[in-house]
Amino acid sequence: VCAALMNRLVMVSREALRGHYRRVGATVDRLALSVQAWVMALETGDYVMPHDHAGAHWSAVYYVDAGDAPDEDIAGQIAFLHPVSGLPQVPGLPPAPTDFSVRPKAGMLIVFPAWLKHYVHPYRGTRPRVAVSFNISLQAG
Repeated sequence: VCAALMNRLVMVSREALRGHYRRVGATVDRLALSVQAWVMALETGDYVMPHDHAGAHWSAVYYVDAGDAPDEDIAGQIAFLHPVSGLPQVPGLPPAPTDFSVRPKAGMLIVFPAWLKHYVHPYRGTRPRVAVSFNISLQAG
């Protein structure tokens, strides 16, 4: 079951990367993907500190079970930090956001640059929030 899930996640991630590379005029088709994966199960009160995945090219998270945190708050959401700090406020415009959060849903896959700092807000559900996280490194094939 684990091998089948990882094969599916790698295939879907390759498709997502293929679309991104196509938009920038490049191709990922001749690149070999190396994947390192782990499972995280968050229980009530658990959270993840801000971090990145230096050493990989891309990171991803697949939500096996998003848990049952209340919908009205940010409990258990993954948040991405703006990569540029100290931006001056532009007169007449609202302040630039410093981060944005995504509410996980079962079956959701998020692929993002490995250098992008992110964290998980404290989880407040009764059922564990289970995610498969993985790093993708690309090598010339």
